[in-house]
This record gives sequence, C-alpha cells and structure tokens, in this order.
Amino acid sequence: TSLLVLSPVEFEDAGLYKCEAVFSGESAMSLTSTFFVRGFNVQPQDTTTVNMTSATLSCQAIGDAAPQLTWYHGSDKLDHGPTISISTKLLGLYLLSSLSWPRRWIGSD
Repeated sequence: TSLLVLSPVEFEDAGLYKCEAVFSGESAMSLTSTFFVRGFNVQPQDTTTVNMTSATLSCQAIGDAAPQLTWYHGSDKLDHGPTISISTKLLGLYLLSSLSWPRRWIGSD
C-alpha cells in the first residue's frame, strides 16, 4: 500500500497523478487520477471610497471547469448597467471578474 498526502493543498497541485506498480522488474501496471483544486485565489477586499468617485472590486476563481462568477449587493444580483460595469475574463482555468462603479458627474444622466 502506498499513500500520497498533499498538505496543505495548493492550486499548483492540480493535475494528473500516476501510481505505477512494477512486478519482479518485468511488467508494470499503472493507474492515473486527475486531481482538481477549486476555490478563490483572489478574493474581493474591503474597499472604502469617497462619494462621487470610482471603486473596483475583483475576484478570481479556479476550477476544473470554468466557474461562473456572479456579483451581489446584499441579496440582490447585480447586472451591468449605467452605473455598474461587470467584466469577466477567462484566463486558462482561472476566471477573473471585476465590478466597477464609474465616477458619476453631477447633472449627468
């Protein structure tokens, strides 16, 4: 019996692992397993800003399939609109999403 332990698990640990057994130096058998790591590798940070200025929040997630990122204010889902900009980029297995409140000028629509 052989046991492989990864502790602590890091995002770089994801990938294909192979266990090989060699019998009497002649024949070999192997089993492969793919190991996935999921989670946030960039979490939104608390932000303080001055009234009528811009603010941007970012988060980045990783997964074996591209994760879906959704922004909420309280329990309300946020969508792109005149005062909110949401951008999402797929970077390999990473998904980066940014939420911005552009500066609003007094008297503008």
